[in-house]
Amino acid sequence: QHYFIQSNLSTMSCTLSSLLSRLKSSTSDSEKFALLIIVSKVVTPQSVTPDLQRALSRAISFSFVQRLIRTSQEKENSALYRSLGVTIIKTCFLSEEHVETLRENTQCFLQIAADIPETEQDIIEIFRFLTQHCSATSSETLSHLISSLPLLSHFNTWTAIIHDLCEELDLEVSAECEEALKSVIEECISKLEVKSPTSLDTNVNLVTGILSLVSCIPFLHQKITNFNLLLDTTENLLKSRLPGETRLVLLGSTPILTNIFTLSSWTGTQTCYSLACIELKLALEAAVHRYEESHTLDLPPGRHVEGVIGCCATIEHSIGEMVEENSQIPGETLTKLIDDIRMAMTSAMFYLQKTELQEQEVFVPVLRCCMRWLSDDSLGVENIISTFSCLFKSFFEQETNYVAYGTFIVSAILFQMEDAAFRTFVKEDLGYMMLDIGLRSVSNTPFTFAPIFNDLLSYDIFLHPNEIVKRTCFPSMGQIILTSIEAGLSFNFQGLSLIQLCSYLILCFSKRGVDISEYSKDFTLSDWVSSSINYLLEPIRDEDPPPSSSWVELRDVWFSSVNSLCQLLGKCDRSVEGVSVELLVRKSANYSELGDEVSGALEELLSLIAT
Repeated sequence: QHYFIQSNLSTMSCTLSSLLSRLKSSTSDSEKFALLIIVSKVVTPQSVTPDLQRALSRAISFSFVQRLIRTSQEKENSALYRSLGVTIIKTCFLSEEHVETLRENTQCFLQIAADIPETEQDIIEIFRFLTQHCSATSSETLSHLISSLPLLSHFNTWTAIIHDLCEELDLEVSAECEEALKSVIEECISKLEVKSPTSLDTNVNLVTGILSLVSCIPFLHQKITNFNLLLDTTENLLKSRLPGETRLVLLGSTPILTNIFTLSSWTGTQTCYSLACIELKLALEAAVHRYEESHTLDLPPGRHVEGVIGCCATIEHSIGEMVEENSQIPGETLTKLIDDIRMAMTSAMFYLQKTELQEQEVFVPVLRCCMRWLSDDSLGVENIISTFSCLFKSFFEQETNYVAYGTFIVSAILFQMEDAAFRTFVKEDLGYMMLDIGLRSVSNTPFTFAPIFNDLLSYDIFLHPNEIVKRTCFPSMGQIILTSIEAGLSFNFQGLSLIQLCSYLILCFSKRGVDISEYSKDFTLSDWVSSSINYLLEPIRDEDPPPSSSWVELRDVWFSSVNSLCQLLGKCDRSVEGVSVELLVRKSANYSELGDEVSGALEELLSLIAT
């Protein structure tokens, strides 16, 4: 082999294509091995294109590589052959056509990773590839990985892969896998050193990895015999003087615990909540300082995005717990937590107003957390209105991030609608902004604000037609908006949202005695109602009574749209003539197939039309 390699290296005039040709025709493993070493001198992993990858895999053949990775450990140069096999697989065979073959060798890969630590990173890449093709990843593969975990070096990386596999398998984990996972977790917990200051880093790595494993299967923690040791270690770590970066990593993992344990069931929950507030405040301050210096919105080193997201999840959960279990939390604890959360949220609102942080995806969790806190009366409605005005200004002017921010803003508005001063703000200011965004977004973006208009109808909040014409794009968009349903819009989220928006718009004009057809010459109310009913009946077909896939996905939005139409018919001051009751009656035989709720909604609609 040595002579063969040297002679070919000295006459490197041979091209890559001729090398691949010789490699493919070679019948001897020794010659194939020697040719591969020559190819490695010509090709670097960085230079492998998809076409070259295919050519290499065909020339090498997986059967040869499989013989390399399965070389007996007793054989001379076994480590060399097995390592080379792993490198070749990572470079040439990570493609869909080889998924099943790779899966069959997972146990072999894990054994190599345990025996030859320098191959572990490449084997991690192979497993990450398999995780992306989870349909080919069986419970058996998951079981092999779980049982091999104590032998592997990159503990946290492997626990993340296990977590992703369980998530992709939609938690359909076999009883054997669950038992193996429980045993591994118990073994890992037993390695924790609760009070040893010299083992902080080891403990943090173990705790974060173990928590990732615990979250794979619901209620798994109840079956782990030494779980209290994990809780004690986590609490001690949170109270230790950890470097900021390490503490943030740990806090990013704790939502699994704060979701399981309330303030009254684990003393560490309060520590998690308080530290999360402090870390969020520090992260915001660091981000704004960076923004003011360089107009860069990336988080500075040591403030990981994942950690900030974890802090927000923890704070949001603490707010939820205080709302739900107010009477069960001791007064002193509750007061301290409210102070901590107010500190973090005051910083969040201040910095969201001061900069354009809300335009960055990284701060969506901060915004969501902020919105959840806005529902608490203790902040005062003036502060809430001020924050909403600021957030909407950016949201409104940029006309971006509808999907990212719209749902958060909707939930915050719905929370706050009980307050009379806030309703006045919606009626005089915010409502027009939402309506304008809705009118603009119909043609290009799914309209996430649609549920708001049902809520406005429930509170009898109707915007003034003259102000609608002045303060929104209705004069230019009205004709398009009101005739879209009649034009045969596809049955989708956008079309259903449009019914909610139009129902509200028609009522705003009707309640003030203004004929909306003055602004839209082709519009007649009865035609629009008939078209809307036909549109809502689209997923219920005579020839196909069971729900279609689009119906299942859009069911909740469909109910909201039916509700909007019912409210329009119930509240409209003008009579709606010429709407055929047969539109509903002729398909009544199919309603029972879709359940009582659907039948009830359509019967209410039928009753209103008949009336």
